[in-house]
Amino acid sequence: MFDEPSDTHPEVRRRMTAAYRAMTPAEKWRKVASLTRTVHGLALARLALLHPGEDERQLRIRLAAELYGPELVARAVSRAR
Repeated sequence: MFDEPSDTHPEVRRRMTAAYRAMTPAEKWRKVASLTRTVHGLALARLALLHPGEDERQLRIRLAAELYGPELVARAVSRAR
């Protein structure tokens, strides 16, 4: 399915694969949602460092522009006003 990560021992990779296969769809969904929240939090932290004067709303708009493109976000923000 995927190439073996070079930094993961084969036995550890086997156990990880078995654990993922044993998860229910709901457990997998919760894991994905949790990882997504973590990545978004890290991205917002990076944006806060790059744009220290901006409030959370402005930072979230910047993040949305990175994820979905500035044109779509500009249209969405203009409709929300």
